[in-house]
Amino acid sequence: MDDMQLIDLYFARNEAALSETESRYGSYCMSVASRILPLRQDAEEVVNDVYLSLWKAIPPERPDNFKAFVARVTRNAALTKLQHEKRQKRGGGVIPEAIDELAEVLPSGTDPQAVLEEKELSDLISRYLREQTVTKRKLFIQRYFYLLSIEDLSAESGLTKSNVKVTLMRMRNDLQEYLEKEGYKI
Repeated sequence: MDDMQLIDLYFARNEAALSETESRYGSYCMSVASRILPLRQDAEEVVNDVYLSLWKAIPPERPDNFKAFVARVTRNAALTKLQHEKRQKRGGGVIPEAIDELAEVLPSGTDPQAVLEEKELSDLISRYLREQTVTKRKLFIQRYFYLLSIEDLSAESGLTKSNVKVTLMRMRNDLQEYLEKEGYKI
């Protein structure tokens, strides 16, 4: 069964969609959640919540790339869980370091037009990443989507920690210039 057939099961409100999603993407979801959450029990809880979130989101949502959609739902659920846990432990929410780094170069805005610009911004970032080498693109995505630590990135890429940090800093600077050139004020 391919992803489009799986999405059709969701649209038909067929509960087999949940078990099929679990068998196809359960370990992938666990991998995404485990990279964000330190406790396996929390990651398992998030993965279980993901299936309900997918059930609620599809329909009306019809994702073009189901795997990416599942990753985004899992990542968002894990970040929400992490923020909730840290808020309880420390008396306030703490955003992970990787998100802080990236937030410096992305435009912020709470006006209604920001919602409309989100898709355009996403497309611009994707276009920027497609122009990068495979190594740089992987570093960027693993750091800012999967939230891997610098140490993990260094181990996976074979680069030194210093080289990883410098590469990511240069990419953030380049991304900022690219976005400004495309009309986004940072």
